[in-house]
Amino acid sequence: MQFLPAHHLQMALDDAELIARSDTIHYSYSGRAMYGSTCFGVVLHDMSELLRLFVALARVCDRAGQHDLPGELAQSLATDKLGLDMIFYFPGWRLSEKDDKR
Repeated sequence: MQFLPAHHLQMALDDAELIARSDTIHYSYSGRAMYGSTCFGVVLHDMSELLRLFVALARVCDRAGQHDLPGELAQSLATDKLGLDMIFYFPGWRLSEKDDKR
């Protein structure tokens, strides 16, 4: 299991000017072929919002000295449709709290 600091994701959403609704971040999403395993996911409108999020996340991680984190995260990307939106989820990844040292 790999971990992305939750505050990195929140800062990236803010930097990308993606409005964080109460249902934007899913902490325990179980997608197709995950057989009950869970990971985190982000609900966005389309792929262009995902690209904006990853550009912002790369900047946040670069400032934190975690240069490889966005690329590693991108390698696990999976998607599901949610009506008019999409959920972008990351099997094998969890969000960790700010002071969690995992």
